[in-house]
Amino acid sequence: YVSGPLSDKIAISFAGNFKRRDGYFNDLFRGEKVHDLVGYGARAKLLFEASDDLSIALAADYDYRDDPIGTLQAPINGYRGKTATSIDRQGPYDYIADIYPSQRLRNYGFSGRIEYDLGGVKLMSLSAYRAFSAVSQIEADTTPFRVSFFNNDEHGNVFSQELQLTSDNSGPLNWIAGLYYADQISGYRPLVVNDVTTINL
Repeated sequence: YVSGPLSDKIAISFAGNFKRRDGYFNDLFRGEKVHDLVGYGARAKLLFEASDDLSIALAADYDYRDDPIGTLQAPINGYRGKTATSIDRQGPYDYIADIYPSQRLRNYGFSGRIEYDLGGVKLMSLSAYRAFSAVSQIEADTTPFRVSFFNNDEHGNVFSQELQLTSDNSGPLNWIAGLYYADQISGYRPLVVNDVTTINL
């Protein structure tokens, strides 16, 4: 994290993070570890004091996380089609699937705040936008056979605008008036389901 002035009217701040962890689930189908985690993010702000009456603040942030823990699952009593010679889970951290688990989360946003002193009344404008997505590949049958799996894509975004007029608190009556608008879109993209009805043992 760093922050400081660029001039007598402009100041900035910046923060970032990074996280990585090796997986600890045993993928018995491929003979390797799964559930690696990678994540990183950043946030930046800028403040511009244009005059004694006008100030502008801008902000942006971004965050990404690749962590398949939400897609790792296993049946308690084994999977259908299992025989005495089939691979099987021996502990809670064993995983069996022919689909590599995946879950990627991403979100980011921008905002701008303008404050202006009109003399006896203060005007504030706040604009903001935020978006997110979650893309997952989920093994539905949890077997070493290609029976069924899901590709899931969830997404959304929202834009908002707020205006406020505020008294300067100099009299016996203080007041605030404002308008607020928001537009949000979210949902699932077409769910892709891959299904095979036969199992070769």
